[in-house]
Amino acid sequence: MESNVQYLMDEKGDRTAALVPIEQWEKLLEFYESYSEIGDSIKRGFKDVRAIKSGQQIPKSISTFLDDL
Repeated sequence: MESNVQYLMDEKGDRTAALVPIEQWEKLLEFYESYSEIGDSIKRGFKDVRAIKSGQQIPKSISTFLDDL
């Protein structure tokens, strides 16, 4: 993907902000959102594991787990 990002710099020449073409920004948002959903699923999974270990939740069988997918 070609990048047409423009940077704003402070008086020292350090980058302080970026201007990104809207098409590229939308693709970045899509990418971020898909990984955010994966992260949320992983967090839920760890929460379930803690609940199972503490006896607060009954573990699912592998068939039930696969049926839920």
